[in-house]
Amino acid sequence: MANDRSTSKQSSELRKRAEKELPKRAPKNLESAELSNEEMLSLIHELQVHQIELEMQNDELRRTQLDLEAARDKYADLYDFAPVCYFTISEQGLIEEANLTAADLFSTDRQSLIGQPLTRFISREDQDAFYFHHKQVLKKNGNQACEITMMNYDNAPFYAQLKSLAVRGEKENATKLRTAITDITDRKMTEQMLLASLKEKEVLLQEVHHRVKNNMQVMINLINLQCERIEDKHSCEMFNKTVDRINSMALVHKQLYKSKDFSKVDINEYITSIAENLFVSHNVDTTKVSLKIGKNDITISLDSAISCGLIINELMTNSLKYAFPENRKGEIQVEFGYLDDGQLELIVSDDGVGMPMNFDFKDSDTLGVQIVKALAEHQLRGTLALDSTKGTKFLIRFKEPSHKGIV
Repeated sequence: MANDRSTSKQSSELRKRAEKELPKRAPKNLESAELSNEEMLSLIHELQVHQIELEMQNDELRRTQLDLEAARDKYADLYDFAPVCYFTISEQGLIEEANLTAADLFSTDRQSLIGQPLTRFISREDQDAFYFHHKQVLKKNGNQACEITMMNYDNAPFYAQLKSLAVRGEKENATKLRTAITDITDRKMTEQMLLASLKEKEVLLQEVHHRVKNNMQVMINLINLQCERIEDKHSCEMFNKTVDRINSMALVHKQLYKSKDFSKVDINEYITSIAENLFVSHNVDTTKVSLKIGKNDITISLDSAISCGLIINELMTNSLKYAFPENRKGEIQVEFGYLDDGQLELIVSDDGVGMPMNFDFKDSDTLGVQIVKALAEHQLRGTLALDSTKGTKFLIRFKEPSHKGIV
């Protein structure tokens, strides 16, 4: 471009000089004109200078042409031997240009590609995907990409990525596609192997949760069988509490067995399962004692879910046993959600008779309270608080570092 501008400038200057010189030379018939020796010498001098200027211009043009040819050869090599295939495709989808890399990938010579529809090398299943890609490129006039299955000249399939850009033709007012095609077969095969391996691991992990749940169910059945042989009601009650605790853990594995994400537990579904199971195991009359569970779309880790499940089991069992004596009506609530500081808060409350006077849960030696304290403070690394102003309300707050949104 710089050489073109320089040549144009020189031509313009030469033209100006000629225009300036023209008035000095009277428009006369040179054949009949009488010229002095000085005029003849001046004319010859001008002609010689003009001839030299033309020769210098010709030399400059030859050098420019040689530079352009060298640049064209250089960029032609870069185009032909680029690591990806380059095509120029007409608006009708015909191949107009192709580099040598394209000919090599499609196992043919370059001339055999020219004039062919690109769809000739696209699998039947992906024809629609290519037509959509082609349409989007022309419509949006921007870079578009897609991945399809293609075939070489011998119909051997391979995976390809197409990246296309719409451009205006140089000679005709038609839109063409500049398309780069990359063979991504190795990447696709690796992806398929990884997906197959991941699927296998998911199936194995699913089977692990299923077996853990089944083993816990076997433990529950064995404890129930043993309890049938015990006449002491207090001892049976202790066994039943153990069954409820085991069941709260088994419910996690049951939920994960059905889930697609084995690292997180849907806490709302889990709490509902525990609460409903406790109502059934304690033969609760739902016309007298109701259950209310706060609805939140929250997932937590397996370890945190098990700890929360055991806490809910202990606190709800306590409410069902002591909060509503003499057929008293009431409600048990379980809430779980985020606080403004990013902590998670679990609340288990009832509107029953409340705790005994001067009850201090921190100094309590009952097994249930000790379990709740250990789980809240040591397993969850959180805090445990009791509000006895109206009924009984336990508040457990903790952070879960692995959960998104927790700092």
